Amino acid sequence: MNNQNNEPNLFIIATGEGANTKYYNGKHQYFTSDLAGATYANKNQEALRIINYYKLANSRVIIIKESEYIFAKANAMTKLTIMAECVSMYLKETIEFLPNKSQVTKNAHKHLKLAAESIKGLNPDFEHFVKTHEDDVFDVQGYFDKFIHEVASIPFVDLLNVTAILQAYKIDEKSMCGIAKKVIKHNEDKEKEKVAQKNQVSIYDIKGV
Repeated sequence: MNNQNNEPNLFIIATGEGANTKYYNGKHQYFTSDLAGATYANKNQEALRIINYYKLANSRVIIIKESEYIFAKANAMTKLTIMAECVSMYLKETIEFLPNKSQVTKNAHKHLKLAAESIKGLNPDFEHFVKTHEDDVFDVQGYFDKFIHEVASIPFVDLLNVTAILQAYKIDEKSMCGIAKKVIKHNEDKEKEKVAQKNQVSIYDIKGV
C-alpha cells in the first residue's frame, strides 16, 4: 500500500467553501464543482502566478495528494461509464415501443453502446476495478436505475421541489435521510392499516408484533 505522506502534493486553484467549492480548469478557463475537472500545478508559486495573471478574484490555492486527484478522475469515469451503459439499455428497451423503428433511433443506440465501451477504454484500470469491485459496480448501477425510474415518474412541474430536496441532502445528509425514513415508514404503516381494516385484523398482527 502506498504511503500517502510520500505522495506528491498537487496545487489546485479553488473558490468558494464547503459544498460550494469550485475548482479552476485552466484549459477552458472556468470553475467546475468536480475536482476531476480541475487543472493542477506542481508548485504553489505556479498556481499563484495563474491567479494573478488571470485576475481570479476570491480564489485561493488548496493542496491535495495525488491519490485524491486520481480517485476523483476514476470516480468520474466510473459514473460516466455506468450512466452511458444505462442510457444505452433504456434506449434499446424503448426502441421496441416506438411507433417506427427509425434509422435515427437505431444509430443512436449503436453510438451510445460504442460510447459506453469507449469510455471504459479511456480508463486503463476499469477492467481491474470491475473485477475487484464487481458487486459494488452492479449495486451502483442498480441504484442508478432506480433513481432514473423515480425521477422519471415525477411530473415536470414538481422537479423544482425535488431539486430543493437534493440540495438540502447535500447540505445535511443525515437529517434528510432521517426525514425520508420517517416518511416512508409512516406510509408503510398507513398501507398496513388499510390492509388490517380491510381484513379486520390488528395492525400488530400484520407487523408481526
